[in-house]
Amino acid sequence: MFLDNRIITALSLVGTTLDALGGLYLTYDLLGSKYGILRAITRLVTYSLICGACFWPLLGLWFGVIGATALGPLLALEYVRHGQHGTESRGEALSFQAMRALALGLAGWLTIDLRFGLVFGFVSMIALAILYWLHFSPADTYRSSRKPQLGARAVASALARGAAIGLAGIIAGAVAREPGALKFGLDIGLVVGSLNALTLTFGPSIEWWAESLSERSMGAIGAMLAVLGFILQSLQYALPLMGLAR
Repeated sequence: MFLDNRIITALSLVGTTLDALGGLYLTYDLLGSKYGILRAITRLVTYSLICGACFWPLLGLWFGVIGATALGPLLALEYVRHGQHGTESRGEALSFQAMRALALGLAGWLTIDLRFGLVFGFVSMIALAILYWLHFSPADTYRSSRKPQLGARAVASALARGAAIGLAGIIAGAVAREPGALKFGLDIGLVVGSLNALTLTFGPSIEWWAESLSERSMGAIGAMLAVLGFILQSLQYALPLMGLAR
């Protein structure tokens, strides 16, 4: 059995990226601050993993990929922006909602078809804008706390966002004449609602953790990333020696 050269190349590329990140963490003294680039990266990776893990099992590969590469980073960047400068302007908040809707539409297109993706993205944009006016956007519940928190407002926000995106999925499915439109809408509503409940509950703890990481912890993260990157890069040489690649 031989591994595809493209897989080995991809692993080497990931290893190089981890090496670069490890170097950044090891030079924390040059880049560290409460909302510096390293803490932003820490938030981004954490929220990306959460979003990808929530979307992939129920909604498929493309929703998992878009969740990890777009929705998670958007949430992290919005929290960093809110933590640094306080309340967002109306334009900034609506821009974040529009980018989320665009990401959802792209995931819908790749998962089902172009018509579904366009309608899903458009209706999601309207729904998210309405939720912003009702003060149910992520920034409205931003806070930093050592302990997880889930209050009545967070529950209401999670339910509202899940219902809004679920309805957008049902409408898009009906317009695209997808036979499983109702089920898909219910699935995506459940996933979005659950994801929001999860991030609103543990988000404050993630924010507190990212803000409170010590220099030693940042150095340890950097060392682990550098070692993992070295291992992945070495596979391009080790696998042929083991007879697992040509």
